[in-house]
Amino acid sequence: MSPGNAKTAPLEKEIADERVRLDLEEAVWCDEHLNGLMTSCLEDFPDDNDWNLPFTVSDRIIKAYIVFHKQYNTEWDPTAVTRQTPYDICAFITHKCGEKDKGYEGKRFLTAISTRAALSYWYRHCRPNESVTEWCCNKTTGVCHGLPTRAQAVSEFMIGLEKMKARSGEVSQSARALLREDMHRLNDYCMNATRMPEERRWGVVHYEVVTLEFSSVEIVPGERAYVEIRLKTHKSAQTGVLHTWRLWANDADPRLCPVRALIQIACLYGSHVPPRGPLFLRIGKFGDIMHDQPVVGATQL
Repeated sequence: MSPGNAKTAPLEKEIADERVRLDLEEAVWCDEHLNGLMTSCLEDFPDDNDWNLPFTVSDRIIKAYIVFHKQYNTEWDPTAVTRQTPYDICAFITHKCGEKDKGYEGKRFLTAISTRAALSYWYRHCRPNESVTEWCCNKTTGVCHGLPTRAQAVSEFMIGLEKMKARSGEVSQSARALLREDMHRLNDYCMNATRMPEERRWGVVHYEVVTLEFSSVEIVPGERAYVEIRLKTHKSAQTGVLHTWRLWANDADPRLCPVRALIQIACLYGSHVPPRGPLFLRIGKFGDIMHDQPVVGATQL
């Protein structure tokens, strides 16, 4: 392994761990907003109510989960929690949200998020005295504690599924809205002058961007209070209507100031990047600007 790779490997593990941590934070948020999530995937779980019970959407998801596994193993116990349970969860979500050309149903990533939240609800019901935010399994005894939906295997699976959905063109939506604290933490990490350029590049571990171009940003001569952002038409809005927003400077909280953010981008690019084409460009591992690799759509580094 070269010295450069030796340095990058621990950093990549740190970033992978940070992705999992953020995923687990979002999973907890989803559990707390279960009802709101359920309405978004109503059509993905038809109410074939042959159990003669008043089913909510979360009940439908849980029933579908049980039926899915029972058809492959009649002895499968839906209330049992073992080291295999996280993989049972992943298998069911794959069945619902995996790629259609591979024989799966191809539902949205939001359906995967809702399914995970409903199964958290189910396993909390099965194990009311267990931790609702942690998961651990004793390798020697096989005894498991916590919610299986909190297992690292499930988090890594969900992160991979989100990437796959983004590559296939589905617009990925974060389950949890970014809070002010999230933006502050992101700003502090990426703008910390004590970090190496490649470390700052890796600071952005989970984000979404729209396909902005240099021409999308309108700086009004003499105007320092705001900049205008003009969005082009896209697949979901092909009427030819242009949308314009004003992003106002935020002197009260510079870390949330869009004007300062654009200035920082300009400083990062310098005079070597021509002001045309995609606004957001990838930054290489050593801080180099990759002119031919724009950041487009929802993505994860």
